[in-house]
Amino acid sequence: MARPRLEARIRPAGPGDFAACARLCLASLRDLSRREGQPPPNFPLRNLVRFFRHALTTDPDGFHVAIVRGRIVCYAITILRGKTHFLAQFFGEPGMQSRGIGRQVLARAFDAPRPPRGTVRCVVASLDLRAQALYVKFGMLPRTTLYYVDGKPTKSTVGGVELRQLGPAGISTQRARDLAARFDRRLREARR
Repeated sequence: MARPRLEARIRPAGPGDFAACARLCLASLRDLSRREGQPPPNFPLRNLVRFFRHALTTDPDGFHVAIVRGRIVCYAITILRGKTHFLAQFFGEPGMQSRGIGRQVLARAFDAPRPPRGTVRCVVASLDLRAQALYVKFGMLPRTTLYYVDGKPTKSTVGGVELRQLGPAGISTQRARDLAARFDRRLREARR
């Protein structure tokens, strides 16, 4: 049976929201880990607060929270650089997921910064299938598969790859940019 949709008030985040967002993030990650049969994450909440402060300073229009009954139940942080709009964080309270709130807060976090025409939305990854479905609806299509490999490494029987530096270290050259652009078009189906 589908859960009823909830009405949420979506608003820009402020410094007073950091602690609640950090607790919500950790609760959501622990719930996902439990569902995936993985050990729960354990890291200091202050690490998240540092990122929240940075996001609010550099991209204040991309950080939004959803409030239900006076409580933050979801938040999203987007970072806009040129024509790339990156979903940096998106978490919902476990008991409030799949009720339409995430869609509302994501819409605000992507629309409020007023991205230029032709902007590409992207996200790194999520193991949560519900989140993946929502990302596709927001135009963030899968482009790469990430594999987790577990086990003791063995010595390879195949020869290695030799890497050569193109141009001086730390300096972007036209030749290096042209080579990177060739790989971007062929492998990522995007242009640099």
